[in-house]
Amino acid sequence: MKSLSNNYALIPAFIGAVGLIGCNVNEPSDSTQDSTNANMSVVSHTGAIQLQKDRVILNGVSYDISQAKIYVNGSLSDSSSLQPGMVATVSGTESPDGNGTATEIHSDIETSGSVLENKVDKSGNGTLNVMGQTVHVDSSTVFESYDVADSSAADIEKDNVVEVSGYTSGDGEIWGTRVEVKNLQYNPGETTEVKGYVSNLNNNTFQIGNLTINTENAVMDVNFQTNPLQDGQYVEVKSSLGIDANGALQASAIKLESDAKTGKTIPHSENAEKVKIQGVVTDASKDNSIEVNGSQLVLAANSNTANQSTPLTVGTHVDVEGYVDSDHKLVATQLKASNSPQTSSDSSIDSQSSSDSSNGTDDSVKSNDSSLTDKSNSDNSLSDSNETSEHSAQSSESQHQENEQDRG
Repeated sequence: MKSLSNNYALIPAFIGAVGLIGCNVNEPSDSTQDSTNANMSVVSHTGAIQLQKDRVILNGVSYDISQAKIYVNGSLSDSSSLQPGMVATVSGTESPDGNGTATEIHSDIETSGSVLENKVDKSGNGTLNVMGQTVHVDSSTVFESYDVADSSAADIEKDNVVEVSGYTSGDGEIWGTRVEVKNLQYNPGETTEVKGYVSNLNNNTFQIGNLTINTENAVMDVNFQTNPLQDGQYVEVKSSLGIDANGALQASAIKLESDAKTGKTIPHSENAEKVKIQGVVTDASKDNSIEVNGSQLVLAANSNTANQSTPLTVGTHVDVEGYVDSDHKLVATQLKASNSPQTSSDSSIDSQSSSDSSNGTDDSVKSNDSSLTDKSNSDNSLSDSNETSEHSAQSSESQHQENEQDRG
């Protein structure tokens, strides 16, 4: 698993001021409004989404998206383009009662292209090889298909074209939260896409995972003029030219997402008071830091959380809360193994010692049919288990505020 530098720049997504959600028939007093505003936090929250009318639900927090700017795959869109299981970053405000208001939402797929091999069993657990990328799925990965006869990822056939959203290491592994079959097979001129770290660069070819990419006909991002293509860069590759006779993807366009020194970053609002991340551990080999979704996070030394019994392993689903320090590093004050990207467990990890952590269950998001029905049950089960972790979060945030005052 790739090791990333801690000295990375985080992607800014500026968010504007947001008002209160709704109002009562009897207009609240100024003191009530002041109290509500005082309790609102500016947040950036990344994870697999659920949908309910004009709301997005992320790990039990329900965000009003009616006034949000929504970007899907880099283009301005609307709420109709959001689908259950998509991984998205929601920027906005959040109140202690579990409601929030989104001002911006960004969602990008991890890969789209032809299935080379299907090792998913009838229970829905296993892996797909999508253009040389290993996509992990399980029975709760959100699945859709243009073919109504397909009931799960086990029904995907070789050469089917799929679109995958999920959590990626960047070096060829994706933990799928949503898999959608788009077409029976690739048709010439259709656009395929893959993201990841450049490796084995050699003249006009390089690799992402097990996929070889030919750059001869690619339009290169302007950023490559000052930062030429090299191993370790995180890039987005699009192709409308298909696979050549040697089995390489013929790139049409290559975009530089981050340089080799910076490494892959988790997008968030630069002015967020809290950063929340759902995802998967992609490297747990370092002391005092951990890699989640391919990005390095610093574990706060002053975190006051309960130890788990066994170490974290690659593929463990986790919920992270933290902040951005003065060096623009993402610092995790809470790190909890979770049963799925949308349901937290009650076990936490002491950030002072990642060796005392626990392996969570490798579940993905609930399906669209059951996710909203199960939400109320999930919220009830979470309320008791989160009391202890909320107390520790308050301690960590108090310490963070004291540290910020000292810096000031």
